[in-house]
Amino acid sequence: MPTGLGRILDRIAPPPVLVDIGASGACPEIWRQVASWSTYVGFDPDRRDLHTDANSPFKRYLVIPAAVSPESGTATLYETKFAHCSSLMAPDTPALSDYLFADSFTVERTRQLTTVTLAEALQSAGLGEKIDWLKSDTQGMDLRIIQSLPPALQDGLLAVDVEPGLINAYRGEDHFVTAHQYLMAAGFWPSVCKVCGDRRMRPETLADVASRHTGLTPQLVNRVLRPAPGWIEGRYLRRLDWLAEHKATVRDYLLLWCFAMVDLQYGFALDIAVALRKLGEAETGAELEQLAIAALTGSPVAWRPLHLLSRALRKGHLLLTGQSGR
Repeated sequence: MPTGLGRILDRIAPPPVLVDIGASGACPEIWRQVASWSTYVGFDPDRRDLHTDANSPFKRYLVIPAAVSPESGTATLYETKFAHCSSLMAPDTPALSDYLFADSFTVERTRQLTTVTLAEALQSAGLGEKIDWLKSDTQGMDLRIIQSLPPALQDGLLAVDVEPGLINAYRGEDHFVTAHQYLMAAGFWPSVCKVCGDRRMRPETLADVASRHTGLTPQLVNRVLRPAPGWIEGRYLRRLDWLAEHKATVRDYLLLWCFAMVDLQYGFALDIAVALRKLGEAETGAELEQLAIAALTGSPVAWRPLHLLSRALRKGHLLLTGQSGR
């Protein structure tokens, strides 16, 4: 945790609200740095890997096995072989058949669910007024979930994590290009855009060739083949010009500064500190400035220089993050 972050979080009231749609597995690791001061609310209709952590580090911890959808009503849940690929959208089997991870999307069963909107679910939990950081990993509906929020909840967002597709993993899914355009127009800027994917090779091709070449194992193929882009793990932070235009509160500036710090965006944290000074919060701005400078000057280099990335791309040596599902 960056030095001094805790004493800034101590001043933030009401506590930060972190909402995790698609909560299978562990909570986002970055949230653990602000957990002691925050309320965590997780949603996932597939209970197979849904954790309810009795020893949670969060100030308040709620996990709700509900199906969040852009509209309340009923929907079909497609439970896939790999739990993290389950979705209210049907897998696009023909498109997925070109990739080695296609089997992860095999539908093992379907069931009808009652769906709720995110606003309704939060209202039922007594948290209907504010979402500070939203992580939406809905397997194809991230943009629609955000768009379904009432304007007040959308305007209150300070950070958004999404995982939109670059390929057709689900029928009719939201793609990165539309999600990115919407968030940019809504006053956000991209802090992280991590390209993820899997190997572009038909499973039947591997089975056919491997039957004639015993050395060609799935382990070798996964180790050697470069994953093809399949989806983006994106993080967006609210822009300062948008905060100024919408007359954001000091709490919003302070909390956005905290989010920038845990996201290693120390330069943006300095932008926030200077903006607060210009708003008449000279003492607070000076304090945030000193803390950001301390983090900036005391941290090891945590990124690869762009010229090295370009060189790796030209040589074809940059491996994308391969995973067994989205």
